Amino acid sequence: MEKGFGGMDGAFHVAVKTIDAHFAKADAILQIVHSKLEHEFEVTYPGNANPLKLLARKKRLQDELPLLREECDKLLAAKQDLIDAARTTLVKNRTLLCQLQARAGLPVSCDADDPIYSSFVKTLEEWDHQLEIVSVTESHEFTRPDLNLELFRSKVFKRDE
Repeated sequence: MEKGFGGMDGAFHVAVKTIDAHFAKADAILQIVHSKLEHEFEVTYPGNANPLKLLARKKRLQDELPLLREECDKLLAAKQDLIDAARTTLVKNRTLLCQLQARAGLPVSCDADDPIYSSFVKTLEEWDHQLEIVSVTESHEFTRPDLNLELFRSKVFKRDE
């Protein structure tokens, strides 16, 4: 009789082969179950509606949300800076243009006659009105960029609810 590892005989090899066969059988059964479940998910949830995939996607989106919020905050601050700069620069330029036209003896168009300037002023007034609505509904004191941010957040959260 053949002596195995540590002086054991062939019974050890038979036991190992039996366990190996059981593991192989269990692996084959698990593969069949996996295939059946995968097929059932495809039939029940066509396309990419697999709940496990959706949960993984949701987790990725939750991980990306703080970065997106930070980027939105930067974008909103830049937007408010642009609005403030446009308001200051364009109104000053409009005033200077009217003064130059008057000095040159040219007819000075009033603000109501200029549709582009009127549209610009109307847009600024609407923006200011939106900021006032936010400041009235909130009990905090905000700086102008913060009001912009709060306005954005209030619209985003209202859509989510």
